Amino acid sequence: MKNNIKLQSFEFIKNKVKKIPYLFAKKNNLIAIEEKNEKIIVAISDIYNLEALSELYLMFNKEIESKVYPKDEIEKAIEICYH
Repeated sequence: MKNNIKLQSFEFIKNKVKKIPYLFAKKNNLIAIEEKNEKIIVAISDIYNLEALSELYLMFNKEIESKVYPKDEIEKAIEICYH
């Protein structure tokens, strides 16, 4: 299921919020896009990358909600956010 909202429209991307270490984001092709209450919302290209999602849970000690985005769109968002 593809999301219709462009990653570049999220405040975390526009404001270059770096919640996740760059190398971890690049390696796992994911990026934090929002934080609500006790939840971190991430864009990820591989919804079955449970190891990365588990590591994020341990990193933040918060629930992780994932939204599927195309790999190239996440790569572009990572470059915008971290550079």
